[in-house]
Amino acid sequence: MGNFLIGFGVFLAIFGPLLLIPLTWLTYRLVTRPLLTRYTASHRVNNKMVPTALLCAVLLVASTLAISYIPGKLEYRNLCVEYAEPRILEKLTVDGFYRSRVYNYEARELLEKGGFKYVEGPYPSQPERFRRYSKSPQGEFTEIEIQAPISQYGVRDELWETDSGVIVSVKTVYEAANNRELARAANITYQGGPLWILLGSYATSSCPDILTEEGAKDFRTYYDIERIVLNNDAADLNQK
Repeated sequence: MGNFLIGFGVFLAIFGPLLLIPLTWLTYRLVTRPLLTRYTASHRVNNKMVPTALLCAVLLVASTLAISYIPGKLEYRNLCVEYAEPRILEKLTVDGFYRSRVYNYEARELLEKGGFKYVEGPYPSQPERFRRYSKSPQGEFTEIEIQAPISQYGVRDELWETDSGVIVSVKTVYEAANNRELARAANITYQGGPLWILLGSYATSSCPDILTEEGAKDFRTYYDIERIVLNNDAADLNQK
């Protein structure tokens, strides 16, 4: 079932706009043609009425799509201006850090590829409980429950969706003692509004834009901001 749903989602993303053809035809048959027939002197369909009714159906469908799409797109652009460009104020090197949202596989990647000795964070289903992931000198991955985090630095990993359907993911690196911000990076995605299924993937927008050189660089900063800011020695080594 899972594979079917994934495949169906991909199908809609590619071919969803084809649904506009039957939708426009139904709008013509059920809305614009009956209305024109009702409010014309002849009270019957004629050759001149058909193209007019079809044009009205196209305009009605297009207007509905625009009303659905434009508000979210405008909000998306404003959020991109505010968040998309990474902001790094300070870099340093620490043994580990606290992450406000971390799963087992994410912690393992941070330890193995990020060069950290430990990562702390809450249990996903029990935020009042905490655990620490670490890696022994022999390379063994361990996970233990702790009473409270001890990290001097943390990363807030925030994710929310606006009323217009814009998905915002922001990572903020901060100093735990005073909440001083060290860096921030984000990824903003807009799928096209409530009627996205009729627009498919063609209406999807994302910033930073990974198709551009600058956008790809900014996205890598968002993805690796923990390593870039809190393990500067390893970041410099990897860049050489």
